[in-house]
Amino acid sequence: MRCPACVKRILSLALGLCLAFQTAPAAFAQENDQRAEQCELSVLKPEELQEITEDVIQELQLNADNVSVGYCYTATGETWYYNGDKWYYSASLYKVPLMMILAEREHNGELTQESVINGLTLAYAEESILTYSNNDFAHLMMHYIGTDRECREQYQQFSTLPVEDYDPDFYDYSYFTPRFMTDVMMTLYYEQERFPNILDCLKNAQPGHYFRLGDTGGCEIAQKYGSYEEFNHTSGIVYTPNPFILTVMTRYTGGVENAIFTFKQRMQDYTLQLDERLDQARADYERQQAEEEQRREEEERKAEEERRAEEERRAAEEQASAAPEPTQAPDSGQTAGVPKLVLAAGAAVLLLGLLALVIAAVSRRRRRETVPAGGGRREAAEAPRTRRPAEKKGRSGYTPRH
Repeated sequence: MRCPACVKRILSLALGLCLAFQTAPAAFAQENDQRAEQCELSVLKPEELQEITEDVIQELQLNADNVSVGYCYTATGETWYYNGDKWYYSASLYKVPLMMILAEREHNGELTQESVINGLTLAYAEESILTYSNNDFAHLMMHYIGTDRECREQYQQFSTLPVEDYDPDFYDYSYFTPRFMTDVMMTLYYEQERFPNILDCLKNAQPGHYFRLGDTGGCEIAQKYGSYEEFNHTSGIVYTPNPFILTVMTRYTGGVENAIFTFKQRMQDYTLQLDERLDQARADYERQQAEEEQRREEEERKAEEERRAEEERRAAEEQASAAPEPTQAPDSGQTAGVPKLVLAAGAAVLLLGLLALVIAAVSRRRRRETVPAGGGRREAAEAPRTRRPAEKKGRSGYTPRH
């Protein structure tokens, strides 16, 4: 039965909201490290799982409103839900997160398998509660941890469900959703070293029933069932080559054990198909990664070549700017870049100039020699050019003969 009194429900809701604003489980905000390490490939198709679930519901004539399913393909961490946020009384499903609390304390060194808790060794309590679903021993473990509510608050550390999304019935009456329970099983699978012996106990639970109905020695299964009046559920890990996690929760469902097993069988067949897709997706992914790496290396090579060429160009420019000016020395018929023809022309002009100076000097000398000693320039100029100075007596006193 749900809350028997409206007043109690209102008080529970208020208390739950206060706790939501005050505290959260220590691990609530942390992502599961192993989940984060899953490859980024996506092979699950929600429409296919939707079709499988609807086919089973129709085939077995189930009430779709009273059936919820949670699925996780562990190879990629992908999840899918059908009525995944519907709240059900958990029945014995709560025993999984309950014993995970104690198993983690063993992992942390606070307990050992021989530790005695309310008259039971931890090893005996785990087997009795998980494998054989002993209710009395489960209550003893709860009282060791704290109140019912304190235990349920600690269950939250195994799920990423936001605190504000929990129904007050989760705290008061141990109501779970397929999403919450699948999250718990995912934490157990991905971080199983934190919870020693839990999976070993679940692998021995309920042979021949629920997920193991008609068990003929197929793949290994770790499961926990929960059954109370109209509520019947099973959550577990099915160890196909790439294991999958499945949670089936029902209410007022006839032939429920067969229905739960049928869901498991259909999901198992589907998971094997996902394995084939994953192999192909991984091959494609690795090829793309190799091509991307090759392209990246080629780009880096070209960038390095361009960088070196630029460095060489800059070095050459710096060397050229730092070198002294070249001297103007004759080189192969050139002087300071002047061609031979220019030099020859200059030399000819210079020679002609010198010749002109010589001729002018000789001419002036001759004119001086033809001017008479006592005469002026005019008489000398008027004298016949053919006249010989025969009658002129030279300075030496010599008189020429006639």
